[in-house]
Formats: sequence, structure tokens, C-alpha cells
Amino acid sequence: MSVCLVVLLAGCAAFAPKTAQEQVKARAQERRDAIVKGDLDRAYQYLTPSYRATVTLDRYRNSIGNAAQTVGATVETVQCETLEKCIAKVKVEIKPLVLPRFAGTITTYSDETWLLEAGQWWLFQKL
Repeated sequence: MSVCLVVLLAGCAAFAPKTAQEQVKARAQERRDAIVKGDLDRAYQYLTPSYRATVTLDRYRNSIGNAAQTVGATVETVQCETLEKCIAKVKVEIKPLVLPRFAGTITTYSDETWLLEAGQWWLFQKL
């Protein structure tokens, strides 16, 4: 009987809604994974609807530049300041493309602001 109860409770936990931090961490990581793969079309889809209504996909692609290539990214932490705003701290590994003799990568950190709009988390990007 107790085995059935444990299995039942484990099954229910799988359907429990994710916290805001978990949702933002997943979406931020998905977006960064798309950037690592060079899929800027997909990365663009994570930006707020208001940004996408103002900035075209082509303009977004052109804003990225080609001086460096993102070769890795990990969302390390997410802290929510309000019910509608979270900050994701992202560790980013980049390879400079303008320094041909530089063989390594550079590690940097980025703070991303994520906003909840219409039930979905979106990356806030300044115009």
C-alpha cells in the first residue's frame, strides 16, 4: 500500500506547476542554447512581444554583430524581484573572432531581465 502511495505522490509532483524561477531558468537557457547553435531566429522568439513589434528579425540579427561567437552559456541563478520580473544571471563563454591569434575563450556574465506578460516569460531587451 505504501509503495502505491509513493508512486501516486511522485506522479502528482510531476504535474505540479513550476515556480517562476524554474520557468525563467528554462526559457533563458533555451534562448541561450539557440544562440550557441547560431539560431538567432529562435532566440528572437524569446524577446518581449513589444520588442518584436518594434524591431524586425533582420534588424535584431544585425544588432548581434560578428566580432565574437558564443560557444557556451549557462543560466546560473534566477532571482525574482516581483511576481512579474526576474533577473537571470548567465555565464557566457565567447570566442573572439577579430583576434585570430587568440585561441581560447573569454568568460563573462550577463544579467538578463525577464518579464511576465500574458502568462509567459519574455526577455526584456532595450531598444
